[in-house]
Amino acid sequence: MTQTKAELLQTRHQGDIRLGDADSSHYVGFKAPATVGTSLVWTLPAADGTAGYYLKTDGSGNLGWSVDNTGVTLSGSTNNTIATVSGANALVGEATFTYDGASTLEVKPASATPAVFVGDSDRTSAGQHLAEFRGYWDGTNVARLVFRAGTDTTNKDDGLIAFYTTTSGGSSTERARIDSEGRLLVGVEASRAVNSAQGSFQIEGTGAEDSDMSIIRNQASAGGPALCFGKSRNASLGGNTVVVNDDQLGAIIFTGNDGTDLASQGARIDAYVDGSPGSNDMPGRLTFSTTADGAATTTERMRIDSSGRLLVGTNAARTAIGATGAPALQVEGLGASDAQISIVRNSDTAAGPYFAMAKTRGTSDGANTIVQADDTLGTLYFTAADGADINQQSAFVRCQVDGTPGANDTPGRLIFSTTADGGVTPTERLRISSTGVSKFTGGISQVATAAGALDLDLRTSNYFTKTISGNSTFTFSNPAASGTVSAFTLELTHSSGSVTWPGTVKWNGDAAPTLTAGKTHLFMFVTDDGGSRYRGSALVDYVN
Repeated sequence: MTQTKAELLQTRHQGDIRLGDADSSHYVGFKAPATVGTSLVWTLPAADGTAGYYLKTDGSGNLGWSVDNTGVTLSGSTNNTIATVSGANALVGEATFTYDGASTLEVKPASATPAVFVGDSDRTSAGQHLAEFRGYWDGTNVARLVFRAGTDTTNKDDGLIAFYTTTSGGSSTERARIDSEGRLLVGVEASRAVNSAQGSFQIEGTGAEDSDMSIIRNQASAGGPALCFGKSRNASLGGNTVVVNDDQLGAIIFTGNDGTDLASQGARIDAYVDGSPGSNDMPGRLTFSTTADGAATTTERMRIDSSGRLLVGTNAARTAIGATGAPALQVEGLGASDAQISIVRNSDTAAGPYFAMAKTRGTSDGANTIVQADDTLGTLYFTAADGADINQQSAFVRCQVDGTPGANDTPGRLIFSTTADGGVTPTERLRISSTGVSKFTGGISQVATAAGALDLDLRTSNYFTKTISGNSTFTFSNPAASGTVSAFTLELTHSSGSVTWPGTVKWNGDAAPTLTAGKTHLFMFVTDDGGSRYRGSALVDYVN
């Protein structure tokens, strides 16, 4: 085919349309595919489009104008940056990525592999930050999680995790960290030894608000919080090798700074295996130890053994008075300071302290089954070591039911028993019945009291001795209250002088006895009205 300069449009039966240029030296053509299955017509838009737009088909032969996206550019891009939208037609390569879209940023690998976030920083000094995760509140940093370099700046293979929070009006402050050894440190940046050991968990602060630990359980049941210790004899984690007798199950140790470190123990509570453990059978004991002033180590003061016995000053229970089994409470020591029991009551009342013993005929704790006549309500035993044991009784005081008890009616008697020289068991010496009658089964003796003055103090004795060698006037003081009886005897050795008696003394025949000098005389006095009147009698003129 030939064409002239005026031939700007050309059709060809081979299937193309050519648009020639001004001098027909070149052209732009449209050509159909070699084979067309269906005839197709494109309908052009009726008006010109906006600059920068391009023709776009709707899939049904209609052409229309559409935005030309070829103008979108990526600015600030370098290797390994994240592209974000910065405007209508611009992408920006971000060195610092800011995401303000949906509230959740999700990283979900396509395969069954973990989502990993890596912060890799080529730092040079120990403690420098390697990566951080921060929490902001309206643009203000309020908390952060920091990954720091460890101390090995050569291998650069150790590190720690630090946790920061911010108080209101304050600055970001480290609160806790997990160091390179796996120790959890709260309130302090470096672990230090307590009791000569560095524990895996340490709290340190300057007040109750940052150095106390609270455990709170909120649950609608009777259960409460617990602090648990466990011991196994296996050499690897997760083992179940059985423990043996005397193994330590745990300890609570209290130390104080002695000016150098925190290695000095002031007190401790230890738990031990107390017997032969087995399946679901773990006998245990608790020991309580303190350090004496001037001492370097703690000493056990008290223990509760696996039988529930409280042992004070000793680590072994033993029987006394030949009883079956050791007592539930045992105090043993080397002196008055550790071998005595004191009960002190401080109250602005007339009431004093008391030591109570009670007896029921019940068969379980908390029972109130009534006792019967002659039941023993309690006994105080006094025993002494005989070279073999401390089972031999020297004396006891016993209380028994003295009659038939009932509601608010429990009559009782007291029995005092002692063991004679050469005897094996105590013998009853005195019984005070529920009616107040005292029965002595042995002799009654009274130590004679030498009167230092002429006043006889009836609180001190009921048998007085006195020697006079001149005129003497006697007085009596502190008799029993009215309604009770004071009876006493005066053994008087009379070498010279006359005797004058209190005017309250009434003699037989209303006349005081006549005394012979150089003799010894016995005078007996009785009063039952508080000393308003004494009745006197005399046996006089005994030869010295």
